[in-house]
Amino acid sequence: MQKLRIVVADDHRLTAHAIADSLNSRGYEVVATCGGVAEALSAVTQYEPEVLLTDLDMGPGPSGADLIDRVAPKFPKMGIVLLTAYEDPKLLATGMPTLPARVVYRVKHHVSDLDELETAVVLAREYASGAGRQEKASHHQPLT
Repeated sequence: MQKLRIVVADDHRLTAHAIADSLNSRGYEVVATCGGVAEALSAVTQYEPEVLLTDLDMGPGPSGADLIDRVAPKFPKMGIVLLTAYEDPKLLATGMPTLPARVVYRVKHHVSDLDELETAVVLAREYASGAGRQEKASHHQPLT
Protein backbone atom coordinates (compact mmCIF):
# COMPACT_ATOMS: atom_id res chain seq x y z
CA MET A 1 0.00 0.00 0.00
CA GLN A 2 1.37 3.41 -0.99
CA LYS A 3 1.92 5.95 1.78
CA LEU A 4 -0.29 9.05 1.83
CA ARG A 5 1.81 11.92 0.39
CA ILE A 6 1.58 15.25 2.22
CA VAL A 7 2.97 18.75 1.63
CA VAL A 8 3.35 20.86 4.79
CA ALA A 9 3.47 24.67 4.42
CA ASP A 10 4.15 26.97 7.36
CA ASP A 11 6.23 30.15 7.48
CA HIS A 12 7.67 28.97 10.80
CA ARG A 13 10.18 26.35 9.62
CA LEU A 14 10.43 24.71 13.04
CA THR A 15 6.67 24.18 13.09
CA ALA A 16 6.67 22.83 9.53
CA HIS A 17 9.47 20.38 10.30
CA ALA A 18 7.91 19.31 13.61
CA ILE A 19 4.61 18.57 11.87
CA ALA A 20 6.42 16.73 9.07
CA ASP A 21 8.47 14.63 11.50
CA SER A 22 5.35 13.79 13.50
CA LEU A 23 3.39 12.72 10.43
CA ASN A 24 6.35 10.73 9.07
CA SER A 25 6.54 8.91 12.41
CA ARG A 26 2.92 7.84 11.86
CA GLY A 27 3.71 6.31 8.47
CA TYR A 28 2.78 9.20 6.20
CA GLU A 29 5.17 10.47 3.54
CA VAL A 30 5.75 14.20 3.88
CA VAL A 31 7.22 14.95 0.45
CA ALA A 32 7.96 18.64 1.12
CA THR A 33 8.07 21.18 3.94
CA CYS A 34 7.61 24.70 2.62
CA GLY A 35 8.14 28.10 4.21
CA GLY A 36 6.03 30.16 1.82
CA VAL A 37 3.25 30.13 -0.73
CA ALA A 38 5.49 30.11 -3.84
CA GLU A 39 7.47 27.15 -2.51
CA ALA A 40 4.26 25.31 -1.60
CA LEU A 41 2.76 25.93 -5.06
CA SER A 42 5.85 24.43 -6.62
CA ALA A 43 5.81 21.42 -4.27
CA VAL A 44 2.12 20.71 -4.85
CA THR A 45 2.65 20.88 -8.62
CA GLN A 46 5.73 18.67 -8.46
CA TYR A 47 4.52 16.01 -6.02
CA GLU A 48 0.71 16.10 -6.46
CA PRO A 49 0.14 15.11 -2.82
CA GLU A 50 -3.04 13.59 -1.47
CA VAL A 51 -3.09 16.22 1.29
CA LEU A 52 -1.85 19.80 1.69
CA LEU A 53 -1.47 20.95 5.29
CA THR A 54 -0.96 24.71 5.43
CA ASP A 55 -0.88 27.53 7.93
CA LEU A 56 -3.32 30.38 7.28
CA ASP A 57 -0.95 33.24 8.16
CA MET A 58 2.17 32.81 6.03
CA GLY A 59 3.74 36.14 6.98
CA PRO A 60 3.99 39.08 4.57
CA GLY A 61 2.53 38.37 1.16
CA PRO A 62 0.08 35.67 0.12
CA SER A 63 -1.70 33.70 2.84
CA GLY A 64 -2.50 30.02 3.19
CA ALA A 65 -6.00 30.89 1.92
CA ASP A 66 -4.42 32.34 -1.23
CA LEU A 67 -2.45 29.12 -1.62
CA ILE A 68 -5.62 27.08 -1.32
CA ASP A 69 -7.39 29.36 -3.78
CA ARG A 70 -4.66 28.66 -6.35
CA VAL A 71 -4.28 24.89 -5.89
CA ALA A 72 -7.82 23.75 -5.11
CA PRO A 73 -9.20 24.08 -8.67
CA LYS A 74 -6.16 22.33 -10.17
CA PHE A 75 -6.12 19.48 -7.65
CA PRO A 76 -9.78 18.74 -6.81
CA LYS A 77 -8.96 15.35 -5.23
CA MET A 78 -6.34 16.79 -2.87
CA GLY A 79 -7.41 17.04 0.76
CA ILE A 80 -6.59 20.29 2.54
CA VAL A 81 -5.94 20.97 6.22
CA LEU A 82 -5.79 24.62 7.25
CA LEU A 83 -3.94 24.87 10.57
CA THR A 84 -4.00 28.29 12.18
CA ALA A 85 -3.95 30.37 15.34
CA TYR A 86 -7.07 32.24 14.18
CA GLU A 87 -10.43 31.13 15.57
CA ASP A 88 -12.06 32.79 12.56
CA PRO A 89 -10.17 33.01 9.25
CA LYS A 90 -11.85 36.35 8.48
CA LEU A 91 -9.69 37.89 11.22
CA LEU A 92 -6.65 37.55 8.96
CA ALA A 93 -7.91 39.55 6.01
CA THR A 94 -11.16 41.07 4.84
CA GLY A 95 -10.63 40.05 1.20
CA MET A 96 -9.95 36.40 1.99
CA PRO A 97 -10.96 33.98 -0.77
CA THR A 98 -13.82 31.58 -0.15
CA LEU A 99 -12.40 28.26 0.97
CA PRO A 100 -13.58 25.01 -0.62
CA ALA A 101 -15.90 22.83 1.45
CA ARG A 102 -13.26 20.09 1.57
CA VAL A 103 -10.96 22.20 3.77
CA VAL A 104 -10.56 20.88 7.32
CA TYR A 105 -9.96 23.92 9.55
CA ARG A 106 -8.02 23.41 12.79
CA VAL A 107 -7.10 26.02 15.37
CA LYS A 108 -3.60 25.25 16.62
CA HIS A 109 -4.30 25.67 20.31
CA HIS A 110 -7.27 23.27 20.05
CA VAL A 111 -5.06 20.51 18.62
CA SER A 112 -3.87 18.84 21.78
CA ASP A 113 -2.03 15.86 20.31
CA LEU A 114 -0.82 14.15 17.17
CA ASP A 115 -3.96 11.99 17.02
CA GLU A 116 -6.06 15.10 16.36
CA LEU A 117 -3.72 16.29 13.62
CA GLU A 118 -3.75 12.83 12.04
CA THR A 119 -7.55 12.81 12.18
CA ALA A 120 -7.62 16.14 10.32
CA VAL A 121 -5.35 14.71 7.60
CA VAL A 122 -7.50 11.60 7.21
CA LEU A 123 -10.72 13.65 7.14
CA ALA A 124 -9.31 16.02 4.53
CA ARG A 125 -8.39 13.09 2.31
CA GLU A 126 -11.80 11.48 2.79
CA TYR A 127 -13.67 14.71 2.02
CA ALA A 128 -11.62 15.32 -1.12
CA SER A 129 -12.13 11.78 -2.37
CA GLY A 130 -15.86 11.92 -1.64
CA ALA A 131 -15.63 9.10 0.90
CA GLY A 132 -16.36 11.23 3.98
CA ARG A 133 -19.43 13.20 5.00
CA GLN A 134 -18.83 16.77 6.09
CA GLU A 135 -20.57 18.32 9.06
CA LYS A 136 -21.00 21.90 10.27
CA ALA A 137 -17.88 24.05 10.52
CA SER A 138 -16.07 24.54 13.80
CA HIS A 139 -12.51 24.16 15.00
CA HIS A 140 -13.14 20.40 14.92
CA GLN A 141 -15.01 20.20 11.62
CA PRO A 142 -14.41 21.17 7.99
CA LEU A 143 -14.84 24.82 7.09
CA THR A 144 -17.79 25.50 4.81
